[in-house]
Amino acid sequence: MSSKTEGLLTLADHALKLDLISKVQGLDVAENYFNRLRDEDKVEKTYGALLNCYFREVATNKSLSLLQKMKELGYASSSLMYNCEMCLYINIGQLEKVPDMLSEMKEANISPGNFSYRICLNSYVKSLWALRKAVHKRQSNKDFTTMLGSLVKLREIEEAEKLLHEWEVSCEFYNSHVPNTLVIGYCRKGWPEKAEKMLRGIIKQGKTRIPNSWSIVAAGHVDKDDTEKAFECMKEALALQSQSEAWQPKNEVVSIILNWVGVNRASEVESFLSSLNTVPCSDQKAVNLWETVSADGSNEDTMQEENL
Repeated sequence: MSSKTEGLLTLADHALKLDLISKVQGLDVAENYFNRLRDEDKVEKTYGALLNCYFREVATNKSLSLLQKMKELGYASSSLMYNCEMCLYINIGQLEKVPDMLSEMKEANISPGNFSYRICLNSYVKSLWALRKAVHKRQSNKDFTTMLGSLVKLREIEEAEKLLHEWEVSCEFYNSHVPNTLVIGYCRKGWPEKAEKMLRGIIKQGKTRIPNSWSIVAAGHVDKDDTEKAFECMKEALALQSQSEAWQPKNEVVSIILNWVGVNRASEVESFLSSLNTVPCSDQKAVNLWETVSADGSNEDTMQEENL
């Protein structure tokens, strides 16, 4: 790189170039680029870009070494650097070091953010799980459900997926409530399609489903304004209703789907209402209103007027 070319590039340009080189030409070439930078261009922004390259390539030792150097240079002035370090310790299984990082942040007068606390809580959850596995050779379905629920609340979906796979390999007795926990996690993240794909896979394996799983996915589709898919999922739930007499769909979801069916699938209104009538304590007001509208041969405008 010529000195003339160097002078034309800003720090942001160097950081972006580092990232692109790492993606296209590899980590070694990116390191060489960084090493050839002028001293005045080796600042927090470019160090951070190199750290991101290490982090993306899971170069753990290089990441930790660079983080330490950045601390020595006074470039660890935000929670971001500490968050990276805590994530690295979790990835290599050194969970006991994560709380120390949180304490170090506070000592450096750096306020931990929500993400910082989530990382720390994740380390505690993993530590408890490791302790549980050390004490008991086999974990129960309830243990897996509890652990999955904790990971879902922490929005650690990838970790939850790994744990579910562990359960699938080791479980002696299938329990639909275990994968249902991840279904909830997917829908909370706005991924009802992923949750639906998972349920379709369970069907192919010939395993038991529960209506609640499908109604959760239906609600997820409603949240994304995809009522057609929500309708299909709710039909799946209603078809399984006999397997769980205590189950009932959410009134709000039922009302939204009913309105959509009346406008877009008028020929299916009667059969859908019939299915809903088998569910105790569903939105009976909406069901009764639609039955009246259907019997009178009225159009959807009648329903809309009644809702006002």
